[in-house]
Amino acid sequence: MCVTVRPHSIVGYSSVAGPHAPRILDLHDLEVPDRADPNALPVVFAASRDEVSLLVSAREAPTPFAWRNVEYDELHFVQDGVLDYVTDFGTLRAEPGDIVFFPRSVTYRVEPVTSPTLRLIVETPQQLLFQPPAPFGMVNAARDVRRADPSLPSTRAGETRLLLRAHDGITEYHLAHDPMAMVAVVSGQVPVCGS
Repeated sequence: MCVTVRPHSIVGYSSVAGPHAPRILDLHDLEVPDRADPNALPVVFAASRDEVSLLVSAREAPTPFAWRNVEYDELHFVQDGVLDYVTDFGTLRAEPGDIVFFPRSVTYRVEPVTSPTLRLIVETPQQLLFQPPAPFGMVNAARDVRRADPSLPSTRAGETRLLLRAHDGITEYHLAHDPMAMVAVVSGQVPVCGS
């Protein structure tokens, strides 16, 4: 890693034209179906050639299904509202400004605590690692990183609808029991974390 100090801003410009000109986008202005329809999924509003997608969600009601992205890691940036992420590994509360990380194949459900909510989701086929490339001390993991709390597992009973996201679409399962029900974490570190 190399950190530099420059005499001038490298992002200032007097004019720009072409496909890589910066754009301003207010997520509040996007049409977001899950705001009114609990069964709706987040909406993709941008995608790259290497399958990285940006999605937006403004969920007002808890997801009536469990979600598992089997081919993509997800990074959620909570812009508005407080959300409980109920996961395979317990529950993680996220507030405005928090980032929540989901490695692929982790099952979760989103439950708004306050509304309105708004979150930006980055979905990538590349593995995301929560290892900031910064000098020691820039991120205080003990203070700033929270992990899903295994003492707060999913408590839903009965049939559960599970949506699996893969490169070729969504597969829907109907299960007799909640796939996120958990008795205990027996070893290892909980992979769902937020900051």
